[in-house]
Amino acid sequence: MPVFINDRTCLTYLIAITLSFIASLILGTILHEVGHAFAARLGRLQLREIRIGIGRIIWQFQIKNIDIVLHKYPIAGLVSIFPPLNSERRLEKLIYLSGGLFFNFIFLSILFYFLVAFRDHQCPNILLSTGVVVQISIIFINAVPGHIYIFGRKIPNDGLQIFQILISRKNETEVYRKQYLMRVLDYSEKNGTTPIFNEASERVAFLIYWNENSLHGNFDDYLQALEQELDSDLSSTERILLIDALVTGSLLRDTVNNIENLDRWTAEALSIRPTEDTLKASRGSVLIELNKVGEGLDLFSTLSSLDPFNKCCVLAYEALAHYKMGHPGKAEAIFRQAVSEHQSLPPAGQLCTPLIKRIAKALGLEMDRT
Repeated sequence: MPVFINDRTCLTYLIAITLSFIASLILGTILHEVGHAFAARLGRLQLREIRIGIGRIIWQFQIKNIDIVLHKYPIAGLVSIFPPLNSERRLEKLIYLSGGLFFNFIFLSILFYFLVAFRDHQCPNILLSTGVVVQISIIFINAVPGHIYIFGRKIPNDGLQIFQILISRKNETEVYRKQYLMRVLDYSEKNGTTPIFNEASERVAFLIYWNENSLHGNFDDYLQALEQELDSDLSSTERILLIDALVTGSLLRDTVNNIENLDRWTAEALSIRPTEDTLKASRGSVLIELNKVGEGLDLFSTLSSLDPFNKCCVLAYEALAHYKMGHPGKAEAIFRQAVSEHQSLPPAGQLCTPLIKRIAKALGLEMDRT
């Protein structure tokens, strides 16, 4: 028996399909990100942020130190773990990356079940078919290896990250643990003892390695994670190393924030190891930022030996100190030395470029002139 469809019926179906498409897309997006979050918890990974949608932020809150951010248009999402996982925890990362696809597949299976169950009913069939197509599309976009653009960044999708893990043979764990152990021993008292590492030590070790090897896209994440680890159960030696990394990273910015915290942290570190040159350099730099120029220069005068990177930073702050004291000529001469040291640094040492530019601006100098 023929079915006659008038314009009104067509419009009704069109509206229903549109609403089904939007609802399925929103629900699929939410389930995908919830799947990642659930898998991260299952693998005992550190969840940092769950972000749903694009556009203007309409709601932001925290649950157990996890930032939940909801945007105006819930048609995309991102779950962040921190720090990024090393290759030793391959299984956990595979579970985490597959979690979103798994939840979408479960939802697709449910839709397909009801599609078969209501195959003789035209309206439910159309609505469910739309949902099935949307879920298949979400799975395809995330599973086929490639890149996606989200929140202004080009990032590998789940499929590409899974593929990279499966073919990767590099084990970074041994590298960053060894580097961290050497640094801790460098800071520790010469008593022949080896520090006993815990979970916090593991996180801090990888954080520092992660930053120095440019594995991050947002330096603020690095500093925020370091600051959170200050509440962890670390030895005094490890705490000094953590403070040094945190303060150094904060001073190498275009702008220096949380100067009160930097003041407190550097004072604490120096009280534990008052003879450590790198700690004295950090403390002196913070004092100069606080306009305690005399105290900062007094600390600088006690420095005995610095590596080229720290020497460059100290010279830049020494120039700033003399400028604040009303000696622009001397400040420019010292700043020229800092620029010379900066230009001789290897590519890894160019992290201090924002600091050099910031102090040049404070001195009223053009970089080309120096």
